[in-house]
Amino acid sequence: MTIPKEFECPICLNLLFKPVTTSCGHNFCKQCIDKTLLVTQNCPICKLQLTNDYSPNLLLVQIINERFPEEVNTRYTFTIPPDTPSDADSSPSENTVFVPIYFQNFYDPPLFDGTRAIVINKLNDYRMIQYAERNGSNLILCKKFLNKITPVGTLVKITSNRIVTINDSAPDLPLVIEVTVVDRVKVKLPPILTDFNFYHCEYEQFCDKWIFTKLKESELNVTGVERSTYDELSNIEDNLNKLCKNYDTILEVIKKLKNINHDLTGYNRYFASTILINASIILLKRQLNSGHKSLRTRFESVYGSLPILAESNPQAKKLESLSLYLSKVVLASTKTKWEWYSLDDTFERLLRVTELIAQSRDRNVLNLKGSTLISELINSIDPVVSGVVFLVILLIAPKLYRKLAYR
Repeated sequence: MTIPKEFECPICLNLLFKPVTTSCGHNFCKQCIDKTLLVTQNCPICKLQLTNDYSPNLLLVQIINERFPEEVNTRYTFTIPPDTPSDADSSPSENTVFVPIYFQNFYDPPLFDGTRAIVINKLNDYRMIQYAERNGSNLILCKKFLNKITPVGTLVKITSNRIVTINDSAPDLPLVIEVTVVDRVKVKLPPILTDFNFYHCEYEQFCDKWIFTKLKESELNVTGVERSTYDELSNIEDNLNKLCKNYDTILEVIKKLKNINHDLTGYNRYFASTILINASIILLKRQLNSGHKSLRTRFESVYGSLPILAESNPQAKKLESLSLYLSKVVLASTKTKWEWYSLDDTFERLLRVTELIAQSRDRNVLNLKGSTLISELINSIDPVVSGVVFLVILLIAPKLYRKLAYR
């Protein structure tokens, strides 16, 4: 069907989809003009300077929906690229090799990616490293608290130079070993205690459950009630920068998404995940830009530049990866971080992380402190409690000083 010029987008030359009217009076698809403004701030037709502050043309939307229902329906079909050609029918891979377990300190967060130094100061841990070096140099980092082992851990590879000493009956302890992340894994419990008094176990790869389990499901058509939900989510996305300027407003959006969490399925759940990622990045950028230049320098030296979700339909695996990245860079208690790390739902993880960022408001929520016991205790103290403690110290300090002065 030939589309009349007045209903055609001058950029993509297709039927206008979610049309907006610019300040100079021209109509474009919302997504088309958004992408254009990333390159130039001028109107593609009249070349006048534009801003992102344009309005949806609701009358035009109504006319298009009435006159071109079939064409509109095709625009609600979305294609999600599979992560790899073989991922469509794959399941988590199991490993039948026993890998030794290194139990982290209770205050250590999970190792999301990158490297970490672990300290070997016991003979049985040293035997564990010897075993690992002779069997692929892999370890599993796990958390153990009150003799309870977390079922999700991190498979790592020893990257230090050969550390086995010649006289291994009396090794030089403590040893500092550097390890690098290989994968997030699920530990097969219970682990087995070896003759050298360390545990080892089997494991399987641990990935987020996702809605696109088969290749044929990667092309979805949003219809019926789902379409109205999509339109609502689309409206949130269109105004995301404005919404993120006010913490109360973005918290209302997050609350709304939490309320419909169990009803969000298919493409809408995927779409809502991209919205939460972009909201988190906008809020974190706001913190970096409002702080001293050294804050951004320190952040980038630890984590690199904040990522940009540029694709309109990124791979599902990328959303999982970005949700884990955001979990890592945000300041939270070790308990909370292990909860995020152990989730198998990308959208649920993003809900919790984005809510914590928004609730922090103008307080710095970037994790730029080391993973130490002191920083863990500091991070877990509520600002109100710390204020009360400070006042108590102010009241007690003068009396204590006078007592000491008269001795």
